[in-house]
Amino acid sequence: MNHKRSWIISLLGVITLGFSCLSSLAFAEQQTLSATMSWDGQGTVYVVGPDKLLYQGAMAGVFYVEKASGKLNAAFGLCPVEFTANKKEKTTSGFGQCEIVGEGGDSIFAEFSCSGKAGLCKGSFTITDGTGALKGAEGASDMIIRSTISALVFGLGSGTEIAIKNGIMILPKLTYTVPGK
Repeated sequence: MNHKRSWIISLLGVITLGFSCLSSLAFAEQQTLSATMSWDGQGTVYVVGPDKLLYQGAMAGVFYVEKASGKLNAAFGLCPVEFTANKKEKTTSGFGQCEIVGEGGDSIFAEFSCSGKAGLCKGSFTITDGTGALKGAEGASDMIIRSTISALVFGLGSGTEIAIKNGIMILPKLTYTVPGK
């Protein structure tokens, strides 16, 4: 009887320990914030049609989040981009991919696409993964990109290199999760 009782107590101990370990696991919690990237860009403009221009380059700058806290509070972003502009219709569309590096060196990877009138491109921003403590991150937001690029490119010839200053990317409601966080 003592042996049977000892075995039951041991089994209860193992079950209790199992539930204790499960309850201490961190499950992904969804977070929502707004963020803004102040960026400068550099790239090349190509004439690709009678009224169509292609810009290939990169945007680089700092992401600031609304709450001024967390791993990505003042993160550095680098985004290779490609935009087309229609001179006649004064419209633009584009896409890009970003690496956003936080204070501790961990990164978030994202991609975006947008379209709209010259100087105002609206679309979506999607977090696709991360590194280190941000590994497995995912999320999305509507996105707005504002810049003076349209005023600069509409008279340029093919192969012209251009620098754009003081553009912004706005993520008004970025909802994301990081597994285990």
